[in-house]
Amino acid sequence: AQQHCEQLTEQGLVNDAYTDVAGVLCDRAANLIQSGEQARISKAMGMLKRAKFMAERAYRPSHLLLDSLNSNLAVAIMALPLPDLEHAHDLAKSAVRTGDAMEALTTGVRSQGSRLTRSTLERSGHAKSLAGLAHISVKLEHIKEALDAAHRAHVTLHQTSEGVCAAAQHSPIDSARLIMSLASTHWLAAKTLRGPDALQQAQNEFKVAVARLEEGVSLLKAAGLRKTHPDYVVCTINRLALRRILFSLSIATVSPAAPSVRAMLALSNEHLGEQMQFNKEMRTCKANFTVLKERSSSDNQLVKQLQQSLKFACSEVSLSNAAAILSNMPSPVELPVLRYGIGLIDVMSSLQRHGKLPKKEDDKTGKTNSAGKTS
Repeated sequence: AQQHCEQLTEQGLVNDAYTDVAGVLCDRAANLIQSGEQARISKAMGMLKRAKFMAERAYRPSHLLLDSLNSNLAVAIMALPLPDLEHAHDLAKSAVRTGDAMEALTTGVRSQGSRLTRSTLERSGHAKSLAGLAHISVKLEHIKEALDAAHRAHVTLHQTSEGVCAAAQHSPIDSARLIMSLASTHWLAAKTLRGPDALQQAQNEFKVAVARLEEGVSLLKAAGLRKTHPDYVVCTINRLALRRILFSLSIATVSPAAPSVRAMLALSNEHLGEQMQFNKEMRTCKANFTVLKERSSSDNQLVKQLQQSLKFACSEVSLSNAAAILSNMPSPVELPVLRYGIGLIDVMSSLQRHGKLPKKEDDKTGKTNSAGKTS
């Protein structure tokens, strides 16, 4: 598709906004970033910069394409060994500002009686940009900005369009990955909280993160995803690790120095059912992870991260103080939230219009070609 679009570019036949050729580059870059390999991520950044150069100089620039490219560039930077957090933050904020402007424009036109609404692709894309900003902001320890962006992303994803939830309209797997990213933001925010009420606030953030992961698991189940799929394994192991953290904190906060036997027994009885459920989930997570590990290469970084988190989740409950638990707990296993599919219709239209693909009319009429075969 890229080769054909580039041929059309040389002939001056591409879309005025370059949504076809730049859209193909954006999608190819998303695939390369998804691989997690540094060489491919570097190649993806080159593609995204090239696409952005074209998109910014287009006759009719596409704001949707531009903020998608900025959002994916920020994700690519964050995937580098030594990411430039400030540059990634600037790109993420630029993508969010563009989405906010389009939302304000749509709202303004709608208030004048128009039925104009944002497409599911635009709405879910804006939610992804907000999730990306939240992720980068929490890494910079801009906690308020991170939590605000995470909240807005969750609200935006669940906004309705004519009574239908956007998350249901869009790919449930894609939505689940976005929600998993929001859970990671709350998780990391809890690790960095300071002050006299930090422990209580951290527990609240962990509970929000667990709720997000519960939502993610539900979406993945609804999509019929196999339980050994990487997204499902990441979501369930992260949830298991968070429950271990919350259980450890509940024990440590009974009496930080030395919990009494009576207090421990009361706590044990209170959490008996929860512990049984936890043990059941732990066995399931171990089994699913084992299958995923067997199917992956020995140097797969995602598998290594999952192994560390699973080891923590399956470890004995620490009775040390809450501060020690917060400082020693692992970070969440994270998956990139990428934007794609921008200009896909334009790609197909351009290729069909200029003879690179058979036209729809040929498919409908079933014309016979020179070889005597029905097209």
